[in-house]
Amino acid sequence: MDALQAVEELSKVGGVNKILVAENDAYGGFLAEVMAPLILASQQQFGFSHITAGSTAFGK
Repeated sequence: MDALQAVEELSKVGGVNKILVAENDAYGGFLAEVMAPLILASQQQFGFSHITAGSTAFGK
C-alpha cells in the first residue's frame, strides 16, 4: 500500500480530521535518526497533544 492508498483508507475512519503525509526515500528504513526530526518538527508545527506509536522497535 502506498501513501495515497493509506490516506484514502484513513480518511474513512470516523473522527479523523487531518492526515499528515511525508514521502521521501530517506524514510524507507524507518531509522530513528531520520524519523525523530520529522516527528519533532510535526509536533512543533501542529502542537499535537499526543503522539502515539505501536509497541514495536519502530515505536520505541
